[in-house]
Amino acid sequence: AQAWFSPSRKGLVASIVVSGYGFGSSLWAPIQTHFVNPDNLKAANGSNCSKMKLENSENCTTSGQDKYFTDPAVLDRVPLMFILLGTIYAFMGIIAVILISEPSEETTENDGNRNYVDEEGPGAQKGEHFNNLSPLEVLKTKWF
Repeated sequence: AQAWFSPSRKGLVASIVVSGYGFGSSLWAPIQTHFVNPDNLKAANGSNCSKMKLENSENCTTSGQDKYFTDPAVLDRVPLMFILLGTIYAFMGIIAVILISEPSEETTENDGNRNYVDEEGPGAQKGEHFNNLSPLEVLKTKWF
Protein backbone atom coordinates (compact mmCIF):
# COMPACT_ATOMS: atom_id res chain seq x y z
CA ALA A 1 0.00 0.00 0.00
CA GLN A 2 2.87 2.37 0.71
CA ALA A 3 4.08 2.25 -2.88
CA TRP A 4 0.90 4.01 -4.03
CA PHE A 5 1.48 7.10 -1.90
CA SER A 6 4.24 9.67 -1.67
CA PRO A 7 7.18 8.82 0.60
CA SER A 8 6.20 11.68 2.90
CA ARG A 9 2.93 9.82 3.65
CA LYS A 10 4.37 6.35 4.37
CA GLY A 11 3.76 6.67 8.11
CA LEU A 12 0.15 7.68 7.57
CA VAL A 13 -0.45 4.82 5.13
CA ALA A 14 1.18 2.28 7.47
CA SER A 15 -0.95 3.47 10.40
CA ILE A 16 -4.15 3.21 8.32
CA VAL A 17 -3.25 -0.35 7.29
CA VAL A 18 -2.41 -1.39 10.86
CA SER A 19 -5.57 0.20 12.27
CA GLY A 20 -7.55 -1.79 9.72
CA TYR A 21 -6.54 -4.96 11.55
CA GLY A 22 -7.88 -3.59 14.82
CA PHE A 23 -11.13 -2.37 13.30
CA GLY A 24 -11.53 -5.75 11.62
CA SER A 25 -11.95 -7.40 15.00
CA SER A 26 -14.66 -4.92 15.96
CA LEU A 27 -16.50 -5.89 12.77
CA TRP A 28 -16.06 -9.69 12.91
CA ALA A 29 -16.51 -10.31 16.66
CA PRO A 30 -20.23 -9.44 16.77
CA ILE A 31 -20.85 -11.45 13.60
CA GLN A 32 -19.09 -14.48 15.10
CA THR A 33 -20.97 -14.13 18.37
CA HIS A 34 -24.32 -13.87 16.61
CA PHE A 35 -23.52 -16.92 14.49
CA VAL A 36 -22.33 -19.13 17.35
CA ASN A 37 -24.69 -17.92 20.08
CA PRO A 38 -27.76 -16.35 18.41
CA ASP A 39 -29.93 -16.75 21.53
CA ASN A 40 -27.30 -15.00 23.71
CA LEU A 41 -27.10 -17.90 26.15
CA LYS A 42 -24.94 -17.28 29.20
CA ALA A 43 -21.88 -19.32 30.08
CA ALA A 44 -22.10 -21.49 33.18
CA ASN A 45 -19.70 -21.11 36.10
CA GLY A 46 -17.15 -23.87 36.42
CA SER A 47 -18.51 -24.80 39.86
CA ASN A 48 -22.02 -25.26 38.43
CA CYS A 49 -20.83 -27.77 35.85
CA SER A 50 -20.83 -30.70 38.27
CA LYS A 51 -24.31 -29.77 39.48
CA MET A 52 -25.58 -29.87 35.91
CA LYS A 53 -24.27 -33.44 35.53
CA LEU A 54 -22.80 -32.88 32.12
CA GLU A 55 -21.17 -35.66 30.19
CA ASN A 56 -17.94 -33.65 29.83
CA SER A 57 -17.73 -32.36 33.39
CA GLU A 58 -13.94 -32.88 33.43
CA ASN A 59 -13.67 -29.58 31.50
CA CYS A 60 -15.15 -27.72 34.46
CA THR A 61 -13.16 -26.28 37.34
CA THR A 62 -14.10 -26.08 41.00
CA SER A 63 -12.78 -22.55 41.49
CA GLY A 64 -15.94 -20.91 40.17
CA GLN A 65 -13.76 -18.40 38.30
CA ASP A 66 -13.96 -20.04 34.90
CA LYS A 67 -17.05 -20.03 32.77
CA TYR A 68 -17.93 -22.48 30.01
CA PHE A 69 -20.58 -22.73 27.38
CA THR A 70 -22.33 -26.01 27.98
CA ASP A 71 -25.25 -25.80 25.57
CA PRO A 72 -24.68 -28.38 22.82
CA ALA A 73 -26.31 -26.10 20.22
CA VAL A 74 -23.70 -23.42 20.88
CA LEU A 75 -20.80 -25.87 20.98
CA ASP A 76 -21.86 -27.54 17.74
CA ARG A 77 -21.77 -24.21 15.85
CA VAL A 78 -18.10 -23.45 16.68
CA PRO A 79 -16.49 -25.78 14.09
CA LEU A 80 -18.90 -24.56 11.41
CA MET A 81 -18.00 -20.96 12.30
CA PHE A 82 -14.29 -21.67 11.68
CA ILE A 83 -15.09 -23.27 8.33
CA LEU A 84 -17.34 -20.36 7.35
CA LEU A 85 -14.85 -17.69 8.38
CA GLY A 86 -11.98 -19.55 6.70
CA THR A 87 -13.99 -19.64 3.49
CA ILE A 88 -14.82 -15.92 3.73
CA TYR A 89 -11.18 -14.99 4.43
CA ALA A 90 -9.96 -17.19 1.56
CA PHE A 91 -12.48 -15.60 -0.82
CA MET A 92 -11.44 -12.09 0.27
CA GLY A 93 -7.76 -13.05 -0.12
CA ILE A 94 -8.32 -14.37 -3.65
CA ILE A 95 -10.10 -11.15 -4.62
CA ALA A 96 -7.24 -9.11 -3.13
CA VAL A 97 -4.64 -11.11 -5.07
CA ILE A 98 -6.56 -10.54 -8.30
CA LEU A 99 -6.91 -6.79 -7.69
CA ILE A 100 -3.45 -6.03 -6.32
CA SER A 101 -0.99 -4.39 -8.67
CA GLU A 102 2.19 -2.37 -8.62
CA PRO A 103 1.85 1.36 -9.23
CA SER A 104 2.88 2.51 -12.68
CA GLU A 105 6.33 4.02 -13.18
CA GLU A 106 4.62 7.31 -13.94
CA THR A 107 2.97 7.34 -10.51
CA THR A 108 6.18 6.50 -8.64
CA GLU A 109 8.18 9.11 -10.57
CA ASN A 110 5.65 11.82 -9.69
CA ASP A 111 5.74 10.80 -6.03
CA GLY A 112 9.53 10.91 -6.05
CA ASN A 113 9.43 14.60 -6.92
CA ARG A 114 7.49 15.35 -3.72
CA ASN A 115 10.18 13.87 -1.51
CA TYR A 116 12.00 17.11 -0.74
CA VAL A 117 12.10 19.57 2.13
CA ASP A 118 10.63 22.96 1.23
CA GLU A 119 11.62 24.97 4.27
CA GLU A 120 14.68 26.63 5.69
CA GLY A 121 16.49 25.57 8.80
CA PRO A 122 19.62 23.84 10.01
CA GLY A 123 20.49 21.11 7.57
CA ALA A 124 17.19 21.50 5.70
CA GLN A 125 18.16 23.39 2.60
CA LYS A 126 16.04 23.70 -0.52
CA GLY A 127 15.99 20.45 -2.51
CA GLU A 128 17.53 18.32 0.22
CA HIS A 129 16.19 14.79 0.43
CA PHE A 130 14.19 13.73 3.53
CA ASN A 131 16.50 10.80 4.17
CA ASN A 132 19.45 13.17 4.65
CA LEU A 133 18.06 14.79 7.80
CA SER A 134 19.35 13.78 11.19
CA PRO A 135 16.79 12.96 13.91
CA LEU A 136 17.36 16.32 15.63
CA GLU A 137 16.87 18.16 12.33
CA VAL A 138 13.64 16.30 11.74
CA LEU A 139 12.36 17.45 15.15
CA LYS A 140 13.00 21.07 14.16
CA THR A 141 11.00 20.96 10.93
CA LYS A 142 7.48 22.39 10.82
CA TRP A 143 5.96 19.25 9.29
CA PHE A 144 7.04 17.13 12.28
